Amino acid sequence: MHIPGILSWNWSVGLLTTGIILIAGYIWMNRFKSVHKTLLFISSMILAEIALALPLGPKPPSFQASALSCCLPGGILLSVHMIRSIMLLMLVPPLFVASLPEEPVRKLLSNNFIEKMVGKLSNPVLTWMVGLGVMWFWHIPPIFNYLTTYGTSLGHTILPEINVISLLIGGMFLAWPILSPLKEYRLSPLKGSLYLFLACTGCSVLGMTIAFASPGFYHTAFSSQPGPIWGLSQKVDQQVGGLLMWVPGCFIYVTGVMVLMVRWFSGSEATQTSISHLQETTTTA
Repeated sequence: MHIPGILSWNWSVGLLTTGIILIAGYIWMNRFKSVHKTLLFISSMILAEIALALPLGPKPPSFQASALSCCLPGGILLSVHMIRSIMLLMLVPPLFVASLPEEPVRKLLSNNFIEKMVGKLSNPVLTWMVGLGVMWFWHIPPIFNYLTTYGTSLGHTILPEINVISLLIGGMFLAWPILSPLKEYRLSPLKGSLYLFLACTGCSVLGMTIAFASPGFYHTAFSSQPGPIWGLSQKVDQQVGGLLMWVPGCFIYVTGVMVLMVRWFSGSEATQTSISHLQETTTTA
């Protein structure tokens, strides 16, 4: 059994059209005032399309998988599912939040009700719990098994879409105190570093739990097909899935910590230079 080529992935004309419309709307609204933010927004849309188009496992030749679905008649591979989850939770939302232009967001928050609501929802304890909670929730074995089991009931139809939306929203919550376009909602470098370090810890614990669990911890394509699938055994597939959450997932947050530390040290040096310059000016006068 071979891994399908990129052209046979679960591309959705509707999602591709929506992505193009959103990119065009962003460019029209932003007028390329910030090329950097425009590129971040385009990158978030491209990564979202790729994540949703990923083939999660083998499927019957005549079966057409939905880009928003997490279930296939033949079952899914945990490793590919984890790649998709990381992209939707840890890559797409931060890029999107970082791309938000300051002026429109500030105008939106000029409404007192919206400003109060955003202020309460921006509590870093809450945003951390939402982001990490979403990640852990979908990997509780009974919930994961129901989510990824193919069926025609209402729950099997709606739950995969809720999964995608919740990962994106949870990722935006988690990213907001670090990448908000408004400085007053951003954590200081030291607090932000602790915030991201704890997020890294949450990823590591979940990844280790999955990687070291006995094969069959989750119901996957191997539950109905014991032989190798796409060159992976059940044990290796589960270990790869856990390691992806453990190492690359944690690395994303560690990278954020390093960026914050560089900014903090740069800011400290700039402040010290300004103070020294002021002292020299005062002494000379």
